[in-house]
Amino acid sequence: MIYRVFLILFLLPTLASAATLSVPSNAVQTAQNTAADSALRLVDAPIKDASDPSGPIIEGTVTTRAWRIDASGLTPKQMTTPLVEQLAEQGFSTIFECSAAQCGGFDFRFALDVISPPAMFVDLGSYRFVSLRNDDMGVTILASAAQSTAFIQIAQVSKDELIETEATANTVTGNPATASLGKTTAPLAQRLKIHGFAELHGLSFMTGSATLTDPRAPVLGALADYLRAHPNQQIALVGHTDSQGALNGNIALSKKRAEAVLETLVSDFNVPRAQMDAQGMGYLSPVASNLTAQGREANRRVEVIVTSTQ
Repeated sequence: MIYRVFLILFLLPTLASAATLSVPSNAVQTAQNTAADSALRLVDAPIKDASDPSGPIIEGTVTTRAWRIDASGLTPKQMTTPLVEQLAEQGFSTIFECSAAQCGGFDFRFALDVISPPAMFVDLGSYRFVSLRNDDMGVTILASAAQSTAFIQIAQVSKDELIETEATANTVTGNPATASLGKTTAPLAQRLKIHGFAELHGLSFMTGSATLTDPRAPVLGALADYLRAHPNQQIALVGHTDSQGALNGNIALSKKRAEAVLETLVSDFNVPRAQMDAQGMGYLSPVASNLTAQGREANRRVEVIVTSTQ
């Protein structure tokens, strides 16, 4: 099945080249509002009172767009993470990032300017918000998932007037429920710096075992380089499985796979064992639906989490 990919170009006259933000999968733009001489607040903390949000305000032309994605299995975090990575590559820094109750729930949602339904819908129990800044430019991202439909709203402000948005469409194949929205090629070190966690792409194991098929996978070298460059940081390697089989067995298998990665980093890449821990989650933290083969494949993974607090 073919799904559309939109490459949205935000063009600013002050930039040498246009800032780009790709929104893949079967995303359909549902609304666009542009207001000159307006302002956008970059919320920087949870909100307990909808009438009293905090965060810097940037005045200028504000353009707000919304997209709908007809797909089950997407999570708000899946939608926002690659968008944040793309913006980070273009010089934006994250000011604040939160999910649902962490944001302030009802009060947070209603402190935001959100495009009205049906163009944009926010499930109060399943949304994620990010605010970012690059000098006099600001961006907010709001993503929500409800049953078989997901929504993204992206607002941008600049002190310079925005040029007309240009869009081009390409095609990709795959299931949007398992695709990583706006999949980025950001280096592992950058993903760990921005988000504090990352999936170790490119790892695979023998069926039903904890044996790595490629113990020299490039991602392991990248992680080893990161740990050598940050000798005071601690990480946890966390294994995940699909939902086939009993929970206890999957937890044991996922932990053994995380331990196999740890042992490979120690023996083949000379990473100090004291910097690392290994844990297993089994099928308790999926990133896609287990109802499809592609979803189950996406759920079988090992992630790295920075556990240091300083």
